[in-house]
Amino acid sequence: MERRCHRGIYQTAHCGCLLLLCCHISKRIVQFSLLRSQKTEFIRKQLRRFFSRSILYMMVKCWWPLIHRFSSDCVSRITCFVSLRPNKGRRMSLMEVNTPNSRTGKRVFHLLGCMLPGSLASINMEAKIAILVPDGAYPLVIEKILRERRASLRLRAVDYEIVKDAFRDSSKEVVDLLRPYQRSCSHVLLVRDFHGSGWEDRGKANLEKYLHNELIESGWEEAKSCVLIVDPEIEAWIRFESTHLQALVRERARKCKDRVDLFFPSAVESAIDSFGGRNELGKPKHPKEALETLLKEFGIQRSNSIYERLVEKESLHGCKVESFLQFIQTLQRWFPLNNGGEYLFACE
Repeated sequence: MERRCHRGIYQTAHCGCLLLLCCHISKRIVQFSLLRSQKTEFIRKQLRRFFSRSILYMMVKCWWPLIHRFSSDCVSRITCFVSLRPNKGRRMSLMEVNTPNSRTGKRVFHLLGCMLPGSLASINMEAKIAILVPDGAYPLVIEKILRERRASLRLRAVDYEIVKDAFRDSSKEVVDLLRPYQRSCSHVLLVRDFHGSGWEDRGKANLEKYLHNELIESGWEEAKSCVLIVDPEIEAWIRFESTHLQALVRERARKCKDRVDLFFPSAVESAIDSFGGRNELGKPKHPKEALETLLKEFGIQRSNSIYERLVEKESLHGCKVESFLQFIQTLQRWFPLNNGGEYLFACE
């Protein structure tokens, strides 16, 4: 009887131990399963976030240029339609619209049932010019002329892209810098300083002819391309005896500030005579060196803001420099205010 009692106690204890062990194992299994599910959910979230970001990135990368180009085309066309004069009762079922943002330059939009003004068979929006310049002074001067001084030149508003040549006047592949703008720009103006171009022994005319042929061979239209050779540099456009230059020197002078008006005329003549005197037009033969000497005389450092200030104040009449006349007449021929072809401003 005693043995049976001990055996029952042993069996009960054994069953209790097994039960505790089973509970502990089941608890561990539940904890492991929960941890595994959490890890799985975390991994799922990370993968979902990664793929969503990747898909969004691919959509932006692939579709955004197309969306941007399409929206630019639409905005250009709407702007053109709004700017046209109203002509009631004119219904057009097909319009061919040329925009500079088009891939081929001539994309066709079918505008069915739209009330459009005028007897328009084609709307040409080619008023954009690419201008390649050799240094930092040209962009400031050209932007001032195209934005603020175009009224005195009777020029219409025109969009433009100014490209700087990192190698200034010594770049051998200068025409290749303009290739990316052939789709977006219809006109091209290539500006070069004759001094430092490497063509001093062959002549300015030969350099202009060579660069113009390069533009034509690269795909630019002959009637809408121009090469401007400034002899020797942009300082040839400055009027040294100008009262505006004198006022600028008076404002920025660090030396002889109270005697600028007294010494300025003699300082101009001395600076010009120090570098070969004047040419047949009365301009300095070496205008850049003469300007630097003049500014140094009054303690002024030459900067591009000086050119911007002068083109803002100076009169554009009466200039006799050939390169400046060619620049103005080219703009007047391409973008006249009355959409004709005659010169509306005489640079004599």
